[in-house]
Amino acid sequence: MITQRIGQIAKIHSIFLSLIATIALASNSPSNTQQIDNFLSHVKAELAAKGYRVELNTGNFGPLITERSCMNPLAIKLTTEPLQQQRNTVELRCESNEPWRLYLNVEIHLYDQVVAAARNIPRNTRITPADLMTQEHIINKSHYTSYREIDAIVGMVAKQTLREGAIVQPRQLSAPELVKRGDRVVIVADNGRVAIKMNGVALEDGRKGEQISIKNLSSSRIVKGYVSEMGVVNVVL
Repeated sequence: MITQRIGQIAKIHSIFLSLIATIALASNSPSNTQQIDNFLSHVKAELAAKGYRVELNTGNFGPLITERSCMNPLAIKLTTEPLQQQRNTVELRCESNEPWRLYLNVEIHLYDQVVAAARNIPRNTRITPADLMTQEHIINKSHYTSYREIDAIVGMVAKQTLREGAIVQPRQLSAPELVKRGDRVVIVADNGRVAIKMNGVALEDGRKGEQISIKNLSSSRIVKGYVSEMGVVNVVL
């Protein structure tokens, strides 16, 4: 009887110690709010390291998130790439003996310096540095791509009128014509080992990388080649 009594006391003591350990573990673990804040701070730091200015807004955490308990650290992730859109969702997942999953809405605004029109640029105008400027803009506000460097646009041709202050987009530009029909050109014939230069005449207009027909003035032979630079067409032997 005494032995049984001692065994019961030992069992109760063991449960009591286990409960104390559990309470201590829970008290030392960061709260759900702290874990979410730490995660978002990490996201912000990573984006800032890529050169973006970042603004995060989660609103107020509801009791469903702040009061929900989990014995293990939460598994937290964004459900969408921040560069794709401003409105995002944080997934909170508890992976313990009583698992649960919740979602938190978050807005992530990414600002960057992008190239814009410094003045009205008429259609078919070849763009110069004076036509452009940089300004801060939310880059994940739309799905349109933009430019970060002015040099990437200089020399391109506006396919449509660009209004002052408008963000310049690739779809609004085209490569300039480097060769006009009837122009005298240099034909560079190259087989990887030897390059031969000949005079020719362009039979078509051509932009960089486009294939056009040219006439070799020495042989009167018509060949096709790729425009590589102003007045130069490359032919593969």
